[in-house]
Amino acid sequence: MNSYLDKSTSGWADKISDYAFEARVPGCFIKWNAVEEKNDRRYLVLNRDCQLNFDGQVALHRAILNAIHKRWPIGHFASISFGSFGLASEEAWAIPVAIASAKSREYRHYRQNYPNTPESLNGLFVRFANQTDAYMPLKRLFREYGVEIQLSGVEKVFVQKAGKLPYRETLLHNGIRESDKVIFMAGSSYFSIH
Repeated sequence: MNSYLDKSTSGWADKISDYAFEARVPGCFIKWNAVEEKNDRRYLVLNRDCQLNFDGQVALHRAILNAIHKRWPIGHFASISFGSFGLASEEAWAIPVAIASAKSREYRHYRQNYPNTPESLNGLFVRFANQTDAYMPLKRLFREYGVEIQLSGVEKVFVQKAGKLPYRETLLHNGIRESDKVIFMAGSSYFSIH
């Protein structure tokens, strides 16, 4: 593992520090940044390029979070900028969101009435992910540091016909038709830390 003051990031006018912590194994690079702003707000930012599923990544995440926790308790950070939610390597996270969306009256209402609907696709994604504990492996990891996390926001939600997703058989087994459009991924995701 490698750690350093990361001057390559943006926003330094508002930052006191931004330390990067990196770990790498063949096929997987993970980088967490621990950021402290001048207003005393601290947050974590994850960047990764990894072919392993999340369970295969946990040891790397844990090693990095242990190093961060030695310098600053994880509970001192307010949030996590996690990046994409529901990547191919996190298929197990995407499936519960897809199933929940297919069975949701609110999502059907959203699709039938868009753009004249009070619901937002981003808000529905957050609700489904939280209700189904889709990111439970990440929650368990952060509990090791005495904190709870909760998905608080997403950007750029993706929708696809169930029959075109790589886990279509699982969706069909759960009563979803191939033609049903389901929510399955978000381009950016944010977690609050409590």
